[in-house]
Amino acid sequence: MTATESPAHKPRRSRGVGCWLVGFGSLCLALMLVLIGLLLPPFSLPDRLLGLQYQSLNAQMPAVSLGDGFAVSLIGEDGGDELALRLSQAPPADFETDDAWRLARHQLPYYLALQSTLYTIAALGDAPDQLQFSLDLPPDAPAAQALSLYGWDGGQWRFIPSTQADGKAQGIADFLPQTIAVFQ
Repeated sequence: MTATESPAHKPRRSRGVGCWLVGFGSLCLALMLVLIGLLLPPFSLPDRLLGLQYQSLNAQMPAVSLGDGFAVSLIGEDGGDELALRLSQAPPADFETDDAWRLARHQLPYYLALQSTLYTIAALGDAPDQLQFSLDLPPDAPAAQALSLYGWDGGQWRFIPSTQADGKAQGIADFLPQTIAVFQ
């Protein structure tokens, strides 16, 4: 030991705990960001694992259907490559009782009465200017001339011009509704 060094002032050697904490925190943050990335589009891991698949709607696949008489189609060649739809349905009873439909139920004009299943449409991408919708009319529905298609856009119910023939209603909308149904 030299004359200038004394045992009382010997520098303490750090064990590096601070470095380990920073490294562990950084690793946790990176893992959280990766998990969040897997939950959001385009991966949407929950949708992929639960089978909630979107179907592309484009020139190669100009129509998608639910398989029970409901279909969404492109009109002519109008349609980009960036639209994918997930179709589902809800029984009319859910519309009256389920809280998820509260806003749509309160915005429904008093003169409309639901006559069909509610068909919901979830979309990824940009919708074309117009889409065609086709759905089976309920067998116990009133006369076709008293029926109309309406689409819920998230804030209001909008009329969709349509025709009815052979137990089907077909309409063309200039917007992509979140929900579509037949009303009297």
